[in-house]
Amino acid sequence: MPGSVFLSCGQDDRELEIADKVRRLLEGPPFGLTVFVARTTNNLYSLNEEVLTRLAYADYFLFVNFHRKVDGFPGSLYSHQELAMALALGHRQLLDFSERDAPNLGVIQFMVQNRPKFTTDEELLKIIKADVEREQWRPNYSRFLRPTMLRREKSIRFGDGAGNILDGTPISVVILNQSGDLKENVMISLDTLDGQEPDHLFRSPLKVSAQRRYDAAIPPESSAVFNILIDGRRTASGETTEGAFLTSALDLSPLPPLFSNQGIHEMEFRLDARAHRRIRFRICRRNGEYTLS
Repeated sequence: MPGSVFLSCGQDDRELEIADKVRRLLEGPPFGLTVFVARTTNNLYSLNEEVLTRLAYADYFLFVNFHRKVDGFPGSLYSHQELAMALALGHRQLLDFSERDAPNLGVIQFMVQNRPKFTTDEELLKIIKADVEREQWRPNYSRFLRPTMLRREKSIRFGDGAGNILDGTPISVVILNQSGDLKENVMISLDTLDGQEPDHLFRSPLKVSAQRRYDAAIPPESSAVFNILIDGRRTASGETTEGAFLTSALDLSPLPPLFSNQGIHEMEFRLDARAHRRIRFRICRRNGEYTLS
């Protein structure tokens, strides 16, 4: 889900109470973000599923460095570890705030800290609100590649290099790279058809629009278009078949249709990229129309 924030703070009652105020601020208007508040876990499974996975897949990272009046380390060692992991995972959309007398140790001492230190809940919320507005954190941003829309283009004729001639309406998907500093090489393939693993004939990578390639290099803050399928007819060896056909790299003749009836069909596609998590998206065909979900 785009626009997700990993909120790293302390774990005692006061710190979690303030974190809840921060969560309500960011999830409410005008921001509309989705906030995960990191909490103490008591087993390795919970750590992996509820903390590390959320941290790896979050779009934004917000760190609150609280001061604790205790012997030893005067703050949350747990949240300082999360900050170090966030930097290691490549987070760039990151904000950090420190309470007066909070520990300036570990990774944070090497970070630029030009924000005023807060002493009350109200001061913290005011600073966070101003900084999130300035940095333009928004609910439709994702630091991961994201399918954004379908294109239904004019009828074309496509030869797949294996003797198949496809005529009809191409259905394409736009893949957006919102990262400001990461170029990505991307491939897309069909993962499931109507909830079932498709035949091996349908597992090959799909074509990049207007290119003789099945992988696309997407520069930072740019996009690429993939031809998913052609809804029309296939002609091979003098025979014509109606249906919906993948525009894939598979060297097979004749290429069978994904489906040829007018029923409801759902296709799940897998987007593979080097530095991003594996992403899946669905396309549904209903009454001859295709929608992205």
